Amino acid sequence: MRYTYLVLRGNLYYFQCRVPGDIKHFFPGIQIRKSLKTDNRKHALTLVKGLIAKTERIFFMARSGILTPKLIKHLI
Repeated sequence: MRYTYLVLRGNLYYFQCRVPGDIKHFFPGIQIRKSLKTDNRKHALTLVKGLIAKTERIFFMARSGILTPKLIKHLI
């Protein structure tokens, strides 16, 4: 499985994903980026799986109207 959300910058891995166009107005930017604080690829792959699931849940709840823009900014 290839993880397109995993990015290496310098010596550290980052989680990075684009915000879908239909919910962009809820988010402060067009991307979500978070340092995984590791230089170990295997560990980064483990961490990124959880962040993918969390991000997809937030996107789903934003589309459903469950989350307010203020709460989304807090979660991100």
